[in-house]
Amino acid sequence: MRIRTTGTLFFSTLALFILLLALRANLHTRAIDALRPVFLRIMERHSAAAPKDRTASLRIENILLDRFEKLETPRSKVSIRHSLEDSTIVMEAAIGRGKPIEWVVGFICEGIAQGGYRLADCICLENPTRCTIRLEGSHATQPKIEIRITHSTKFISSAARIAIVIADFGFAANETIVDLLSFPEPLTVSLVSRKRMATQTAQIANEYRKEIVILLPMEPLASGYRQYASDALLLHHTEEKVRSIIDDAAESVPFFAGFSNLCGSLLLDDSRIMKTILTDVGKKHGYFLIDPVSHKSVAASLCRTLGVPYRTADIVLDSAMSCSSTIADTLRHAAMAALKTGSAVVLMRPTPQVVSALREAAPWLERSGVRFVYLSEIVHNSREEP
Repeated sequence: MRIRTTGTLFFSTLALFILLLALRANLHTRAIDALRPVFLRIMERHSAAAPKDRTASLRIENILLDRFEKLETPRSKVSIRHSLEDSTIVMEAAIGRGKPIEWVVGFICEGIAQGGYRLADCICLENPTRCTIRLEGSHATQPKIEIRITHSTKFISSAARIAIVIADFGFAANETIVDLLSFPEPLTVSLVSRKRMATQTAQIANEYRKEIVILLPMEPLASGYRQYASDALLLHHTEEKVRSIIDDAAESVPFFAGFSNLCGSLLLDDSRIMKTILTDVGKKHGYFLIDPVSHKSVAASLCRTLGVPYRTADIVLDSAMSCSSTIADTLRHAAMAALKTGSAVVLMRPTPQVVSALREAAPWLERSGVRFVYLSEIVHNSREEP
């Protein structure tokens, strides 16, 4: 034990003696001078990397903010915070409805490669209106980014739209008519002016905020519409007769927004009489809905020539002969078309099955980013190709 203590004391004294000699010879100063360039290079690299990382972070933030603005979410509505725990940038934004959440994710991630980032993970919960996107930089020094997306209560202006037109709507004190009028989403109803209580039906529909279209029976009439034969527009009618029929219809149906044909393959193919009809429609500041009963129809080309707003129905469903599941399938098909092209117009007859299908479709259409609109919104905010 005494030997170990003596040895420790000896080596401690020797180390102190060597240190005193080094200080006397200024060896510590020479060591510091030799290591100074190494320290300076390390500090320069660190100081150069920090601004570069900050610049890269600002660049990706601006890229993402620009994507949000294109989704009609201004920068003031995007929350950005920096997590101190793991240096993650957390961005939170409420995106307007009208596009599926999967489409929104793809749109946001389109430009991230320009900022030196890639998609690391994407988690959408059972609720399809919430999603978390995680981005990683190409360098380990770049902070991770977490984007939390929700759907706001509003729709973006480019949202997919679907217009349901209830064809040959008429007054009846039954549950189906009451349910259609009470349906909370926008609907458009078309009716024949000479049908029983057409004026009162239009007034009631307007009170329930339903858009109104005047149906113009045209030659030839299907067997189911023989009741309108006496008031139909016929191929041999003169211009004065055509204008008289349309004027009477407009006086009988208040609050109308547009017109549509009821059958009428012969008239739709004839330029003379269709020019007269559409000219009068334009003078009444209405639009024209084309029920495509003829492949040779000149209605669309004449509408473009005359400057009359118009739209061709995308889907015409004989809902009187269809069950609820068939109508539901039709609505899904229309929703897919609307998501692809921006809008869809569906014609249906007023039946209990239509009411049931519309009620069931409303929630999932909204979740899919498709909103119900009046026909006029589609007509006046879209252009059909020639």
